[in-house]
Amino acid sequence: MFALPQEVSFDTSGTLDSTSEFMHGLGPLVAVVSIAAAAGLILVNFLFALAIGADALRRLEAKKPLAFVGPGTWFLATWVGSFVTIALYWVMHYSSLRRDGEFPS
Repeated sequence: MFALPQEVSFDTSGTLDSTSEFMHGLGPLVAVVSIAAAAGLILVNFLFALAIGADALRRLEAKKPLAFVGPGTWFLATWVGSFVTIALYWVMHYSSLRRDGEFPS
C-alpha cells in the first residue's frame, strides 16, 4: 500500500551545521563545570558538617544540652541535609526561640 522511502536525507547546510558543531564542542565544557560545581558543593557541605560536629562535641564537653542525637549524627545529617540541617541545628541550640534546658543531654 504505502512504500517507505529507501533513503532519507536532511539538509545540513547553513547555520544548523555550525550550531551543531558549537553545541557538540560545548558539551565537554558543561560536563567539566558541572562536575567541578558538584565537587565544590560536596566539599563545602563536608566542611560545614565538620564545624557542626565539632560544635556538638564542644557542647557535650561543656555539659550543655544537645538536641535529640549525638555529634556523629549531627555531622552526618549536616553533610547530607546541608543548609536546612544547619538552620535546624542553630534554631535548636542557639536561637532565642529555644528555652534553656529544653533538650536534656
